[in-house]
Amino acid sequence: MPMPNTVIANVKQLREYLQAAMQLEHATIPPYLTAAYSAKIEANKPSIDIVLAVAKEEMLHLTLAANLLNAIGGQPDLISPGFVRSYPTYLPTGQDDFDVSLEKFSDHALKTFLAIERPTSLKPEPSETVQHINKIVPISGRHIDRSMLEDANPLIPITKVGDDKYELHYDITVIPHDHLTAKRRTISEAGDSLVPRVPMKSAAESGVELHYWSIGDFYKAIHLGFVELTHALEMDSLFIGDRKRQVATGYYSAGGELTCVTDLKSALLAIDFIAGQGEGSNHRVYDGEGELAHYYRFDQIQKNRYYRDPNKGGSGDDAGQPRGGALPVHMDSVFTIKTNAKVADYHGYPELEKSALLFNGQYKRFLEQLGTAFNGYPEILGGSFFRREMFRVKEAMERLIHNPIPGTDENAAPTFEMNQFKYPPGPPTSVPASALVTTHA
Repeated sequence: MPMPNTVIANVKQLREYLQAAMQLEHATIPPYLTAAYSAKIEANKPSIDIVLAVAKEEMLHLTLAANLLNAIGGQPDLISPGFVRSYPTYLPTGQDDFDVSLEKFSDHALKTFLAIERPTSLKPEPSETVQHINKIVPISGRHIDRSMLEDANPLIPITKVGDDKYELHYDITVIPHDHLTAKRRTISEAGDSLVPRVPMKSAAESGVELHYWSIGDFYKAIHLGFVELTHALEMDSLFIGDRKRQVATGYYSAGGELTCVTDLKSALLAIDFIAGQGEGSNHRVYDGEGELAHYYRFDQIQKNRYYRDPNKGGSGDDAGQPRGGALPVHMDSVFTIKTNAKVADYHGYPELEKSALLFNGQYKRFLEQLGTAFNGYPEILGGSFFRREMFRVKEAMERLIHNPIPGTDENAAPTFEMNQFKYPPGPPTSVPASALVTTHA
């Protein structure tokens, strides 16, 4: 089977991939929040803290994806129908897709979280079903940050070939459509996949459809797209976005280091960061700063034990073998909420239905404010924005989670249905009047 010469052929397609990356990064946040707030804090605070920390970093990834999109003249869109997924939603894991649900904190939820964050290297590729897009691309040293050369497990391996000259070695794993499981084929054909397909045409065939093996391979394609389009167009013709639209660390109050994307070097740094914290294909426990990758943070909960901090007088622990202190986990100390609840489930229970609509309105308003920030008003995100808004989301969520559904043995749960909502009283705060404009890509 002939392989495509490239996977992202033009700027329009790169923008589409980056919008998909934003949606992909966001898709994990509602399940993480729902599980965290369903756990009872007096028994499960360590686990709650881990899950919420990962959710916070997914928000950082979402913001980095917006910076990447803004850098090439795109318009980040968080409010179009379908941006917030209907749950259960689906993510790829090789030949198959797995379900991602809004559910209580449980062994099942933890298994899903590990599947979301699993490095590709932990899931072997069957040679008889996959294909590889292998490509070596030259790159000037001015586009390479020192940290890329020092990374022992880079997303894309780099070799030096001369004075200030390097090569990037791409190995993007794809799988033909007819080798997918029936489930993943059905999801793809229905247009419900979060990860774009890879169309491929040959001279003799009308077309063969390929799919990325993993989320990490999807990010490798974005990495390659930036490099090849920079070569084809020159940097000034690709990085045409207004730099004032970039969300810098000074504006971002949720924590973590943000990269302002203004050229190829900063774009590659942003992609490496997103991939390295959990979604990438690297079999590594810690990042360059000694922080645990997302997969291994959840592995701590599964194994009831912390990984040791390599920044505190040691080398850390090997993958799958945490040797730190005990991490108490009590899966029986949770609110038993309805899985993948819908507003329709609360018809006949006016207080619960009202709470569900108000939660959706609160979350919709939060996304609208993020969208406004990403489209020219990054200062909105400064100060106490995230702490204040996430506290409001938490309060609205707990008004559901802490209350039973009459006549059942389950409590209510948030639905995240952005087409069924009621805004909470009062205008949104921190948004300039001139910024209250609906934006679409």
